[in-house]
Amino acid sequence: MALIVQKYGGTSLQNFECIRNVAQRIRDTYLQGHALIVVISAQGGITDQLIRDAQKCSSLPDSREVDALLATGEQACCCLVALALQDLKISAISLSGEQAGIWTNELHRHATIQNILPDRIGRHLEEKKVVLVAGCQGISPQGDITTFGRGGSDLTAIALAAYFHAERCEIFTDVDGIYAADPRKVLLSECLQQVSLDTMLAVSQNGGNVMHSRSVALAKEKNVNFHVRSSFSDIDKGTLISSQSPSDWEPIHLSIKSNLRHLRFILSPTSLPQIYGEMHRLNTYGISIDWFSERCLANGREEICVTFETESEQHLQSLRESILRHGGELCMEGYLSRISLIGALVKENRALLLTKWSQALNAAQISIVKITANDIHVALFVHASDTTKATDILSQQLGLQNLQT
Repeated sequence: MALIVQKYGGTSLQNFECIRNVAQRIRDTYLQGHALIVVISAQGGITDQLIRDAQKCSSLPDSREVDALLATGEQACCCLVALALQDLKISAISLSGEQAGIWTNELHRHATIQNILPDRIGRHLEEKKVVLVAGCQGISPQGDITTFGRGGSDLTAIALAAYFHAERCEIFTDVDGIYAADPRKVLLSECLQQVSLDTMLAVSQNGGNVMHSRSVALAKEKNVNFHVRSSFSDIDKGTLISSQSPSDWEPIHLSIKSNLRHLRFILSPTSLPQIYGEMHRLNTYGISIDWFSERCLANGREEICVTFETESEQHLQSLRESILRHGGELCMEGYLSRISLIGALVKENRALLLTKWSQALNAAQISIVKITANDIHVALFVHASDTTKATDILSQQLGLQNLQT
């Protein structure tokens, strides 16, 4: 009997009809004789609503209380799926992160898993129950509920698959699998059959919305292969994410991060510790830095360029005030998008490809604000207003409209 770990995202659990469909899919897998650990996300839109509720009650919500609040979304949905399974005459039990034995560090809103105690999950599996685990949460050494950040249910699923040595790990979402670009932005016919963990990690770090980057990093560390599949399709297809090295057939992926908040400011080097401290504080609220650069100017002052993944005006305002309070000067503020091109072929042809892409964008009068690169990807930063046009041009350069797997 194989042990399978499945994860269902919020869009797969959007309403009661979706919950019943997920329960039927779980039942069908269970009746094939498999042991099942199923990670459940909050219903679509619930997490955002809970965050809005917290912000209505407090201008700067305490992160401990926010974690306790957010965890209720996954727990409620987990119970609903358990009830739906029981209605189908399947023995099932729902567990919170704490009940499942998931221990984390004490960092709220962005915790990492430190250990998993297997006793309770193992006992319920021996009892032939479907074990439903509320995703994106655990318990800290202080006994407080912690959460893992956006998409953290993926992290729960990969961690459980690694710890229990699952034969199969399946991530069910609202797309058929992994595409060479976002199919909502680029016309593509079919998803890819297989993608390497290295490429998937770069895609998830550079705007790919299917998988949480921390979960892919954990899968790479623990050598966990997994399938990304649609919970709305009866066809058992999708994309296998595996540790296999990238092959020549693997195409260049195009990923987009839109509407990054961009700040450029100048200040004295003696003020840097205070500003870095403010940025660290923003990280504790789940506001991550997407790109950062520091340059010493001829007058001895420092020029800092930073982009954030956030829509929170309140938290960014505190950073602006700190910059001005410490004698800094705000030079530019706006929105950027990062268009990343990812794959083994980028490394082999980087100079040629960059020349070709830059010429195409310049011909369309699109300014490239910044270029960053490593062994597997190149990222082009453009003004947010140019995102759609730049995406179209680069898609044409890569021939993605006619891509076939």
